[in-house]
This record gives sequence, structure tokens and C-alpha cells, in this order.
Amino acid sequence: MSSPFRAFSFLLAALALPALAQQPAAPLAPAAPTSAGPAFVLKTAAAEVAQMIAGSFDVMEELPALAAGGHYVLTLGADKKLLVTTGTGDVGFLQATADPAILFEVFAEEIESVKSIVQGAVTMVLQQEGIAPEQSAGFLKGFWAFPQQLQRVTLQVTGDPEDPKAKGLDLAFAFDAKAGGYFADFVGAMKPCKAGAPQLAGADGAAIAMAASLAPESLRALFEPMLGWVASMTHQDAAARQQAEAFYRKFLGLHDGSFAFVFAPDLSGRYAMGLTDGEGMRQMMSSPEYAEMMKGQKFAGNKVEVEVVPEAFEHRGVKVMKSTTTSDVPNPMMKDGVLVSYHGIVGTWAAGTLGGTEQQAKAMIDAAADGKIARAPLAGGGLVHLRCDLRAFVEMLQQQQPGFEGEASDDMPDAVTVTLGARPGSLTLHVHVQ
Repeated sequence: MSSPFRAFSFLLAALALPALAQQPAAPLAPAAPTSAGPAFVLKTAAAEVAQMIAGSFDVMEELPALAAGGHYVLTLGADKKLLVTTGTGDVGFLQATADPAILFEVFAEEIESVKSIVQGAVTMVLQQEGIAPEQSAGFLKGFWAFPQQLQRVTLQVTGDPEDPKAKGLDLAFAFDAKAGGYFADFVGAMKPCKAGAPQLAGADGAAIAMAASLAPESLRALFEPMLGWVASMTHQDAAARQQAEAFYRKFLGLHDGSFAFVFAPDLSGRYAMGLTDGEGMRQMMSSPEYAEMMKGQKFAGNKVEVEVVPEAFEHRGVKVMKSTTTSDVPNPMMKDGVLVSYHGIVGTWAAGTLGGTEQQAKAMIDAAADGKIARAPLAGGGLVHLRCDLRAFVEMLQQQQPGFEGEASDDMPDAVTVTLGARPGSLTLHVHVQ
């Protein structure tokens, strides 16, 4: 199978994961075989890229000459033949457009030849995480049909992949949904939270900082179909899974769709989460049943223990819960395999720490109580924004894993930011390297 198609398949799998959990009752009917349009079109002025793509489709002829300001145009037809021509105008480093349904139709034989291997590997991995065979089968069925849910996928690359630190690098993806499918419904349900995302101090210097702004109904559309999966991964007993799923569902109903967290290089994390009903959340988290559900977490394949102290201390009238999670599986967010967290409900905020100290938890409660947690829309109307400071992240790994040999080189980019967004009929993903 050609390398461009393999890369496209990995990208498609990453995109499909949230939507496939929806398991629609009536997915789109398969599209009729068509050769009306190309399966794939790529435009670039970089000769080495054009040559590599052409070679992967056994096109060994010399590339056509480019006029000043021109670019190569590589077009893959339904006959599986690649045509290399030229065009004029600026296309950045690379522009690509794919029709997933036609692309999967063109490579039907190649897909069929690896289908059983992929299905076996995915089933094994999912079962190791506690996912039942019937859930794995449903996921795989949806995965192979997912291209029918997409009208097109586009990619725009600008900057310099070989020197992103000096010249920057941006990758902008757009996944256009086909009308009438469950992915179109999923995309249509993705709206930002009207109040905006929490703005936490220190996010710029954090190893990892994440903020989300989803409308409450968007949050439910995103996560409700996956609650059974999550419960299967966190609780192995059938009765415990039912109890966990019920709590997860209640939690979604109390969440306003906005949250933010930051992890410093010393592994201390702080978070704030917006609520629609702070008192309801407080009552749920302080209940003996909730503590029992937390303590009952058992992950397939590794030993995890959770100790919960519902009222570890009180600060400014807020009773703070302490949870201590231990795991025998290495995790960069759990120093020495232990994560101590503190959680408090302050008005319509859930605030606390993930791996932080009691003093840091008190500072978060103070910020919430004093109205110092600001809110703001994410840039460009985004839904989720993630920033990773690469040098701080390397420092965090060095602290967590004494034998870690990686180090931040002089030419390493400073940070990577990823923004997930939505526009009418399309899900967007923007990656910025600086």
C-alpha cells in the first residue's frame, strides 16, 4: 500500500475515534462507484515532495519543468494512475485534497488484504483495555464505513518542515462531512461554550496547557456515546461498570462544557471546570457511592489503586476531597507512580490540583472564590486548544524518568499548539509549530 494512503488512513482513524463511538442505527448507504472526480490532488512547489509522492505510485519519469512562481499538481484518478502536471500561484509548502470514499474505493484490494490483520490487532489492543469483543466489533465496522461519512479532507501546509523553529510550520486540516450522515450530525452539534473557557495563570510557562470551550449539549454529544467504553476501561465488574456509567452521565449533566488545566515541569497540575449546578456536583462527589465508585476502579492489564478521602481539609468553607492514585505502569504525569489530587466545589466552579500540593489547591479555591478565574472564547472560535512547551515537557520527562536520555537541542522548536474547531459542515484541526 502506498505511503500517502497509509498516512491518510492513520489520520482518518484518529479523526474517526470520537464519532465512531456513536454507533448510528442507520449510517449512510455506501456511495455508488464513481469516477466523477479525482481521489486525491496534491499541489506543491517542493520538487523532493512531488518526486517522493510520484515515486510511491511508480511514476519514475522526470518531473515537468516549473515556470517562475509555479507548482506541481499530482492528481490520482479512480483508475489508480497518478498524473503529474504544473500550475501557477502560491500554494504554500503543500496543499492536498482527498475524497475518502473514492480513495477507499480505489484501494479496495489493498484494504481487503490487510483488513484481517488490522482487525485482529485492534481487537487485541482494545480487549487489553477492557473493551468487550462486541464493542470492538462495532467500532471496527464503523471504522471501515467511516469514509462514507466524509465529503472531502483538505490539508494546507505553510512554513518550513525542515526548520520550523526559525520559519514556523502550520498544518490546517478540514474534514467536510457528507450531508445526512452521523458525522454531519456530530459536527453540527459542536458549538463553543457561550461563557468561554477558563483562563488559568501560568499557562504560557506550563509544560502542557489545555483549555476547552464546548456548549453543554456539545459536551454531551461528544462524550455520552463513549460512556460505556470508558466504564469498561475503568471498571471490570459488570455492576461496577453500570454504577460508573451512571455517575459519568450525571457528571456530564452538571458540567457546562468548559475546562482548563496546566501542568508545570515539576509535574504539578492545576485545573478549573465550569459547572451548571455546583451544589449538585458537590452532593454527588461527597456521596459514599461516589467514593465507592472511585475506589472500585480497576484497569485491565495494570494494577491501579485509588484512595479517596471525601473531606481531607476545609478551606474558606469548602470541603476538599483528596484522591491518591497509584499505578504500576509508568506515566509521565505520575511521579514515582503516584498522583495525589485535591478537588473542591466553589460556586459554579470545580477547582483543584492534579499532582499538586495542598497549598496549590487552596490557591485555586481562593482564585475561584475571589472571582479571579477569568473566561474568554478560544481564538478563532475554537473548541479545544492544547499547547505543549517542548523544552518544559522534556524537563518534565527527565524528572519523572531519571534514566531518560533525551534533551532539548538548540534547534528544537519551542512549542506545539493544536486547536480543534468547527465551522458549518466541517471539523477543523490546526497544528502550529514555533
